[in-house]
Amino acid sequence: MRKRLLSALTALCTAVSCAAPMISRAEDLDIGITAFDNYLITNNEVSESNEQYSFDVINNMTEDELKALYTEKGLTDDKGYTVWTKDSMAEYLKTYYEGKSNKFALFVLIKTEPKFITSEGKEIINEAYTSNLDKFFEIMSDSNAERELMEAGRKKIGLPEDLFGVMNSHCSVKVEADNKGDSINRRYLCYNISPLSSDSDKSLKLMAAAMNYLQLNPAFDSIKHYSSAMGSSDSTVTNDETINVPENAVKDYIGEVVFKVVSYPQKTTYTVGENLELSGISVMCHSETFWYTADNSNKGVIYGEPYTVDNITLDAKNAWIYDNSGINTRAIKGDMFNSLKSGTYQVAYGDIYRNGDTEIKFCDFVYDITIKDKSENEELYMSFLNGEYWQMNEGETSLARVFGYEDSKEYKDGESPLTFKIADESIAVIKNINGPRVELYAKSKGETTLTVTAPDGRTTIARVVVDEALPITTTTVRINDTETTTTTVKIDYRVQVEYDKSPMKTGEKREVKFYNPETKTAKNGKVNTSSDCISIDYEEGKDTFTVTALKEGKAEIYITAEGCTFGSYVYLDIISSEAVKGDANCDGQLDMADAVLIMQALANPNKYGLGGTAERHLTEQGKLNGDMDGDGLTVGDAQAIQKILLGLK
Repeated sequence: MRKRLLSALTALCTAVSCAAPMISRAEDLDIGITAFDNYLITNNEVSESNEQYSFDVINNMTEDELKALYTEKGLTDDKGYTVWTKDSMAEYLKTYYEGKSNKFALFVLIKTEPKFITSEGKEIINEAYTSNLDKFFEIMSDSNAERELMEAGRKKIGLPEDLFGVMNSHCSVKVEADNKGDSINRRYLCYNISPLSSDSDKSLKLMAAAMNYLQLNPAFDSIKHYSSAMGSSDSTVTNDETINVPENAVKDYIGEVVFKVVSYPQKTTYTVGENLELSGISVMCHSETFWYTADNSNKGVIYGEPYTVDNITLDAKNAWIYDNSGINTRAIKGDMFNSLKSGTYQVAYGDIYRNGDTEIKFCDFVYDITIKDKSENEELYMSFLNGEYWQMNEGETSLARVFGYEDSKEYKDGESPLTFKIADESIAVIKNINGPRVELYAKSKGETTLTVTAPDGRTTIARVVVDEALPITTTTVRINDTETTTTTVKIDYRVQVEYDKSPMKTGEKREVKFYNPETKTAKNGKVNTSSDCISIDYEEGKDTFTVTALKEGKAEIYITAEGCTFGSYVYLDIISSEAVKGDANCDGQLDMADAVLIMQALANPNKYGLGGTAERHLTEQGKLNGDMDGDGLTVGDAQAIQKILLGLK
């Protein structure tokens, strides 16, 4: 799945720091900017007499017919126009996404009217000379006005909603020349356009038709370049020390902006009918201030020191859901998430987050989720040592796991998406819950039941039997007038597990050994998992089983064996088989933990170096990954990783 962060640098910083767009209008059509409301019309209102064209008409034209139309309209190559085909769109997208495949969305800039009036009667100035910039920048401190302006512009794009998703991105500013040659600041609106199709060939055809259609719209300005519009690794997010800001420069504070999403929402697998959860997000932010000289001869952006905001929960109603599976045909808002059918989707978010008194702007981060039908889920069940019911002795605690409910979210003690209820709490009580795991405490002899209910309504009922506490056996033996007393105490054993805890690569096989610490056997052993990123090959009675990594993700395996009161868990991280440059800890991604491990391995090689005693020590593959410049592992490699993470390199 694609994991590319679509975090656009917002507002002015995007405009002043980005490269020139690859496709750009050289001049307007002779139809004025205020006329574009009526220029492109709906599919049912085509009129040959006024030469207006619907999307369907443009989509059904041949390449030669489009070239003839563009020539008639004066939309020639030397003015920056082009007739798009499926093949030319495929080549362009390959360049646009820096070689990545199966990506079809584009960012486009749309012109605005010189003035915009909000629903509350507030006037937004979208064109201003240097003398009137205070009024021009007022929108930066009014998120509601900016959102209303963006929504109004989105409606003017005119693409069919059953074929395309059009998502608001951000405002962008250009300093241009007016008809007298004087410098003027103009605001443009940036949108993400993506085809609502899971078929690659159809997606390319739709995007080609969309661009042919949009170029006829007088409001269309340009395609936004990928590295600037989407916050790629090439985007500049730090100050250029070679540029000195003049003392007399005018400075306009843009705001606090997210430039990197460190961790995405935890929950990525849902059952039909559940609500969208946007929690557990961590981001890196900084302040952005636009500066310019009075004559507009010099300008730039000042970036504040990066800082991290952890454990953010966003409002789901501000998210957009896009279809990846082809089952549903149009994008919907996040507050309608529970109406979606099963399938794979993209969740996109771009809005304001309030961190105390501070507003922080998110710009279009995207991640993938899966929704399953209730019928697609396994039957709920619990695994016990004897395979039939939960058996304990008075005073004991025992842990078990629920299977058949898949949830990728990580829970803390006391948290679970499942509901647990003991019928008779005089016999046993729930001591703790953690996700699909539950711990019971046996109070007194008797029999009761534990009912488990999943969010989708499925239930399972487990029989709980509590026996009398095992007696402490005391034996007294007299030998040669000397009494010797022996006390026998019951020992609760946990299944012993031995396995390689380092991340597995897709396609890799790994052996796991388990046994009863007392008997050293795995009699009546049971191995259970609900993770779909691995497969398990286990022959009953053996003390080993083989795990095969199928796809990226996190896997959990629960193991029990006869004679052990407690089972054990095996946790595995499955990563891509392709090495990631800088990934010293081999977890499949580049983050600050890699820089930390390199420094630890250099400072304390016996513990963190190759073959070190620490659980997470450097491996041969990690050493190769972490060598950023090919001259062996050094402090410079850790520094290089930190610079990449901060956008300095």
